[in-house]
Amino acid sequence: AFSPDGKTLASAGRDWTVKLWDLTCEPPLEKGTLRGHEDFVRSATFSHDGLTLASASDDMAVKLWNVETMEEKGTLKAHTGSVLAVAFSPDGKTLASAGRDWTVKLWDLTCEPPLEKGTLRGHEDFVRSATFSHDGLTLASASDDMAVKLWNVETMEEKGSLTGTIASWQRLDAPTKEVAALAQKGKPGGGNMTQTGPYIVTANSDMVYVYEATSGGEEPLACFRSPVSVGAVSCRGTSVVVGCSDGQVLLLEAPLLALNLG
Repeated sequence: AFSPDGKTLASAGRDWTVKLWDLTCEPPLEKGTLRGHEDFVRSATFSHDGLTLASASDDMAVKLWNVETMEEKGTLKAHTGSVLAVAFSPDGKTLASAGRDWTVKLWDLTCEPPLEKGTLRGHEDFVRSATFSHDGLTLASASDDMAVKLWNVETMEEKGSLTGTIASWQRLDAPTKEVAALAQKGKPGGGNMTQTGPYIVTANSDMVYVYEATSGGEEPLACFRSPVSVGAVSCRGTSVVVGCSDGQVLLLEAPLLALNLG
């Protein structure tokens, strides 16, 4: 995971550690090692202000670290299986952790120590990832049960279920935001655009799907077939970047992602 300012890289490994790398040096230098987990570390992610790192491990724990001092800030334990992914909300007040116990847990980071806010249940297999929309109001969780579930973060209720095992919210780039501003001109609130786009892109096997972010499980607006299985997707503006299992990276241009931005 890259820090928000791009100066630090965090790598998580089977040696039970997370290593931090200084990317301002050439070649990059190891800044230090975060030790404390008792099994493989599956993932690591920075908070949006870059001050805190969260790590997820097969020891069924999430650890929070002070990036500057590299000291452990706390351990979150509630999962009954490996924790596979973690994600900070945009405001940094909530952390989501996804695990092999088929659940996503939400943690209140405004408390000391952080408190478990609740558990999102509904998946029928390992939950591989969780990601907040850019306004922080919705969480998307992706599972081996071939479903991407959308959750209301405040009420913790399920809003809908889409096809896919991975997901990416549309992030509005400058050109797409210009289209959005034109579409909103003259409407109440017009011009007050955020980074949130109205679409979410998912993938399952060799298929890529485009849904409206407000979808409750309706049919996708569009779909694309990849030459091989898809391992990752990212949506920015009207472009969808697809990472394939054979190492190919595909760039799909989807003009429909500029529609309905008003």
